[in-house]
Formats: sequence, structure tokens, C-alpha cells
Amino acid sequence: MNDWMQTYSAGQFFFDETAGESQISILDIARSLSRINRFLGHSTAPISVAEHSVVVMEIVATEGGDTKEQLYGLLHDAHEAYLGDMSRPLKRYLTEHHVFNISALERQVQARIYKALGIPMPTTADMALVERADLYALAAERRLYLPSAHDWHTDAVPLPEYVMGSYGVWGDDEAMRIFEKNFERLMASLKFDTRIAAEEAEAE
Repeated sequence: MNDWMQTYSAGQFFFDETAGESQISILDIARSLSRINRFLGHSTAPISVAEHSVVVMEIVATEGGDTKEQLYGLLHDAHEAYLGDMSRPLKRYLTEHHVFNISALERQVQARIYKALGIPMPTTADMALVERADLYALAAERRLYLPSAHDWHTDAVPLPEYVMGSYGVWGDDEAMRIFEKNFERLMASLKFDTRIAAEEAEAE
């Protein structure tokens, strides 16, 4: 059974993790997210998931998030590199009417990504700021790129003014480069912080 997909780097990703060894890499994640458009392309300008992810990371940083929280912000949609970007209304519809909980699958794949990249699983507290930043980004994207007379739940979100200036509508190569560069920077910082904490613990 072909329950796997080929990735940008010619690796394999198995949807059933017991069926084979998946090759999960930041290269594949960055390239894929740089070419996936938010809102299934129904925006007035293309916004990649990679750009959205970088904006979420930047919001987390501006709102006082530490290195780990910024990393979770950057990677919060990493599962979409293997599952695609499904709109929230469709996820709710599938869960309520077809008993298909895509969110559970997303969480499983996200956990596999963290493990493969050597990143500890986030706690609920770790993700609180990330979720707020994601909401800010969604609200900004709606106002910038999806204007309409229809009401969105994000319309009532008190949006910090700086968020509206966070977007540049990057091409896919630029989005990929910026995403990867931030990942490498945050991982290096996280490893340094972890080593210093370990050394301080040993000294006590």
C-alpha cells in the first residue's frame, strides 16, 4: 500500500508512522510551506504558510516570548508540509458532520516533527502566546487580503497596530530562505540556553 508521499528532497513521509521510516527535515518543511498559499489561494494577494509562520514568530517575539516560544510560533503549522492547509471552517464541518477529526491527525504529525527535529514537545503554557499570535496574524490577514462585508470571528479581535505592517508578500524562494534562517537561529539559541542551564544546574 502506498501510504507515503515523496518530499521535496526525494525522501518519504509515511502517514502511518509504523509503516516505514519517514525522512522529516526542515528543508522539506520550509520548501513546502513556502509554496502553500493560505486560505486556499482565495486572498487578494498570495500569502504563503511560510510567511504567515514567520509573522507569528515575530509577533511572539514582540509580545515578549522567549526563544522556545518563538520556535513553536515558527513551526506551529509545520504539519501542513505533509497534510496541506485545510481551512478552519472545513475542519469543523468534517468533525461535526463526517466524524473526521483532522485536528487530531495534525497534532500527531506535529509531534513527529518535533521529535525528528530534536525539539521538546510544547506545554499548554508554551503555546498560549503562540495561539494569541496566530489569532493576531489571522485577523491581520483577513483585513489586509480578504476584505468583504461578511463577518469573521476575528473582526472583534483588538489587533496591535504593528501587526498590520508585518507582511511583505514574499516569493517562495524568499519565504523559504527566511523561514530556514530563523529556524537555524532559534535552534542555535535554544541549544545554547539548554547547555548553559545544564552547566548552572551542575554547579549548584
